[in-house]
Amino acid sequence: MCEENKNIAAAINLTNVVHFSSYYTHLNGHKNVQIIHDLIPEIYRGNEPVWTHKKQACLAANRIISVSQNTALDFHAFYPEYGSTNLFVIPNGLPVQISDTLLAFNQSESYEVALKHGLKPSRYFLFVGGRKGWNGYKNALVVAQAFNLLKAKSFDQEFADVQLCFVGGDQYLEKEILRAIHPHFYQDVLQVKADDMSLLHLLSASCALVYPSIYEGFGLPVLEALAVGCPVLASNAASIPEAGSSFVSYFNPFNKDALHVLMREILVSDLSTSGHKQFCIEYAIASLDNWKSMADCIVDLATSTSRTRNYHQPSHKQTINNNLNRLAMLENIPILTELHYKIESLHHDKVLDLVASMVPEIA
Repeated sequence: MCEENKNIAAAINLTNVVHFSSYYTHLNGHKNVQIIHDLIPEIYRGNEPVWTHKKQACLAANRIISVSQNTALDFHAFYPEYGSTNLFVIPNGLPVQISDTLLAFNQSESYEVALKHGLKPSRYFLFVGGRKGWNGYKNALVVAQAFNLLKAKSFDQEFADVQLCFVGGDQYLEKEILRAIHPHFYQDVLQVKADDMSLLHLLSASCALVYPSIYEGFGLPVLEALAVGCPVLASNAASIPEAGSSFVSYFNPFNKDALHVLMREILVSDLSTSGHKQFCIEYAIASLDNWKSMADCIVDLATSTSRTRNYHQPSHKQTINNNLNRLAMLENIPILTELHYKIESLHHDKVLDLVASMVPEIA
């Protein structure tokens, strides 16, 4: 045991159960619990030495907790030697502090925040966070392409006032983003900085959040948007449908035309004034209970040697079936090799072997 771990062990007085928030540390001789939020490093970076520590920590864990069914499936594909007996799914929820914020939320104030940033309330689409990510998995390019189609195909200038707003990310818009948009429409593309409260207001005043990621471990921004009644247009990849359920409009993340159609539909719909908005809020707020109970679930799983509660273990058969059904809805079935499996051939083979082994059961 390294000196750092010895000091940690002394500090916790040799507690029976240890939970670290980092993948880089674990204690031999103690019960370890690891929470897996995503498999992004394995999928997009491969076998880099830095991730050896993560593998060691995971394989040493007595319990693995995944935040989504899809992430549990990915974990099982990359770490089959761990098995699935002690792999559990406890979904994320909204941070508890958001509930107090929402109680005092004011729609008119949201409009004021939007106007302050040069945005036209209910007439702009929002993209939040990093625009590229490893190997481009954040996929902001497809949003720029769809926005350009929306503006270019606007009849009688019906969407002439529609804007696209990027919140956060690198200081300057990437060249490929700018190349995807005709210079004539540059005036309608904005990039702003916003703190957490301002972001909620910008979501509330927008016509929709666009969330086009090719891969995510859960998809928390989807819940945050729904919590303020913001419609969401999201990729149907990986775990994102688990976060948005039936309250989100989904599209193939590689299909700019499909996103363009959804953007048009949201602009001419009445979602912002219909009961749909309230349903979205109620669904997202209900997830607060998930977040509050998550700590209790972790403690119970960590301290028990047997399952004393009926936790939701991932059904790999069900998860793969859902993924196959989702893939079947895409225009290009070979997208299986792109849709969150942009990985080295060794890893790709592991995933395909796992899928192949499950397909007979599904049938």
